Amino acid sequence: MLLATCYLLLVTFILRSATSADLALIVKQRHAMFEAMGYVNRAELELTDAKFEAWVEPKLGDGEYRGWFLQDENGAVVAGAGLWLMEWVPHALDHSTQRGNILNVYCEPQYRELGLTRRLLIHLLDFCRDHGIRTLIVNPNEALRPEYQALGFRPTGEMKIQVSVPD
Repeated sequence: MLLATCYLLLVTFILRSATSADLALIVKQRHAMFEAMGYVNRAELELTDAKFEAWVEPKLGDGEYRGWFLQDENGAVVAGAGLWLMEWVPHALDHSTQRGNILNVYCEPQYRELGLTRRLLIHLLDFCRDHGIRTLIVNPNEALRPEYQALGFRPTGEMKIQVSVPD
């Protein structure tokens, strides 16, 4: 008779809010997110990193960008998510002048099966409820689409075009 021993490793993850001091970490996770999605042009990613850092720094400072991280018991950040609070036009479905745009959702590969992304997204949704933000949008990669759908996100009829403009 073959006996197998199974050990359950209980790891506690600590949720914390991002601060201005986390700017480099936010950029690093965003870069890793794009790499995980298959973007391999290193020069393009580095240019994107620089432009994103310049864009997000003032938004992080004034609260227009919010972020959260999950840390392991040793303080290592293993997952993160961001929320851009966008000014928006009131309309028939939502009279609010703000909309949330979920960005930079990333989890280190060895932790992806632990539900950490879901935990971050639930916290983000709770934050929005608590602050009167009714409408949230996200452009998830295919791997995360089922996670968003399980939380109630639905595809919309939005259309998109990218117009060629000079740099």
